[in-house]
Amino acid sequence: MTYAIRKLFSFGLVVCLSLGLSACTPKEAGDSSGSDIPVATVGVTVLTMTHPFFLDLVEELKAEAERSNIEVVLVSSEFDVARQKDQMSDFIVQQVDAIILCPSDSKAIGTAIQEANAAGIPVFTADIAALVDDVAVVGHIGIDNFNGGVMAGETAIEALGGAGKVAIVDHPEVESVIQRTSGFLKAL
Repeated sequence: MTYAIRKLFSFGLVVCLSLGLSACTPKEAGDSSGSDIPVATVGVTVLTMTHPFFLDLVEELKAEAERSNIEVVLVSSEFDVARQKDQMSDFIVQQVDAIILCPSDSKAIGTAIQEANAAGIPVFTADIAALVDDVAVVGHIGIDNFNGGVMAGETAIEALGGAGKVAIVDHPEVESVIQRTSGFLKAL
């Protein structure tokens, strides 16, 4: 991911958080602008900390949050939806002001989002959408994964000179990967 895209992506998350949190009451009473008291605490659970995309996302998000005086509690599910549900429960117990979620399973994470909704904690998704009815996701920051897949497919066709064999390794529980794979197959 280019530097500009990383910055835009993480800045978009912080803007969404700022807008979403404007209706929330921060943990600390009073105006904390210019002080060391965070205006909000945000729980962040990402898909993995082993992929450069998520490492870049996390670093830029932490930097933007620091500039906005937002405390970040960061964890990683490492592709395990049960672990991610536990992380969401921990955020609820900690009474974070908001949650940013990169779901490890776009459908199975629904019950955890419902619990956050019931606790009054706004949930934002990043990169990976949640595909669950009856849950409230305040905002989603992502890219057009389908067209990204189309572009990757076109690049593969060009690199192979229009003929060859291609293997697709995907993660069918994650909506962004499903979309990229669909776009790739359409291009082929």
